[in-house]
Amino acid sequence: MNELQEKYGAKGLSVLAVTSEAKSETEKWVAEKGAHYAYAYDKGGALARYFGVSGIPAAALVNAQGVVVWRGHPGALPSAQIESALVGALSKPLFEWPKSADAARGAFGKRDFAGALAAADKLAPADKEIADAIRGYVDAQIQLAASALEQGNLLLARDLSARLTKELGKHALAARTKELSEQVAKTANAAEIIAAIEAVQKLELGKLKKKKEGEKALDELKRIVKELPDTYAEKVARAKMDDLARILPGLK
Repeated sequence: MNELQEKYGAKGLSVLAVTSEAKSETEKWVAEKGAHYAYAYDKGGALARYFGVSGIPAAALVNAQGVVVWRGHPGALPSAQIESALVGALSKPLFEWPKSADAARGAFGKRDFAGALAAADKLAPADKEIADAIRGYVDAQIQLAASALEQGNLLLARDLSARLTKELGKHALAARTKELSEQVAKTANAAEIIAAIEAVQKLELGKLKKKKEGEKALDELKRIVKELPDTYAEKVARAKMDDLARILPGLK
């Protein structure tokens, strides 16, 4: 984890270790192992339950939009997955911003991007890095929504553009996010494609215990592939089918 923090910290990755062990045991371990990343306590195990942790060590990767994009053993986390998750991330976490950027930090922390951008415009030249980070983050979010639309991921494009429109309020950039929302709505079979993508994402293969459950899930994926050819929904359905095919023989 030290290596991940050192390699990607400057790009916006924040490594946070969470434990249910006592403070005395944890601090002793941190000292012995020379851990150079943040850590916190989850005494009741609420976070572990949220992520469905069944074994230790376990890790989850949250992208710059706050979405969990990967779960598994930390040693198996692909570098490409990290790079992808860091698109639009802040190079410096909010708690490291100087006091002079308090107004910008407060607005940004609430995802009031209109307020954050307005505050960024008032920052002194010495805080140019912070101002650029705010503008860069918002621009990256808009670009991510546009790229999702271009790729046919209407679910992500719809959700991101709608959220950004709200967060940008009356700022001029909101015109662009509203335009993206309108483009999503005008896409042929938009409702069906979005519903299909949602269905595929909600299908958790790890929860399938019986072969009949797997076969039912496979039938649904085949339906999506047949009814929505040449769409992003077909793409994710086929990928899920490949994953399902690997575990189906092992189901009872």
